[in-house]
Amino acid sequence: EKINCLRWCKPINSAFLMLTTNDKTIKLWKLQERKRPVAIVESYTNKSSGGLKVPMFRKEVSVGSSSRRVYSNGHAYHINSISLNSDCETFISADDLRINLWNLGVSNTSFNVVDIKPDNMEE
Repeated sequence: EKINCLRWCKPINSAFLMLTTNDKTIKLWKLQERKRPVAIVESYTNKSSGGLKVPMFRKEVSVGSSSRRVYSNGHAYHINSISLNSDCETFISADDLRINLWNLGVSNTSFNVVDIKPDNMEE
């Protein structure tokens, strides 16, 4: 997936949140460590059971990501930047002609802060 801009948000518990933009859409991602057992088959041989190889398990750590919210329909032009506000609940996004204010918890509504699009300009 194409990413034009990325901003880290305040972590929640053991998960990290980040905002990303592609051309006209903003996404909130959750990144979290995942520990899962992995079998190592050749590491232990039980001599009392006739040389039977018993798998040993260890925990493997990987990082998983999941899209939490999609903030769309706020921009008609390519988004140039995003910035998280100091309250860690709102953020702003900007394209060539508009600046929008968003709430992290509400993905379908934004407030237009600046709009310098001329009236005679077509979308």
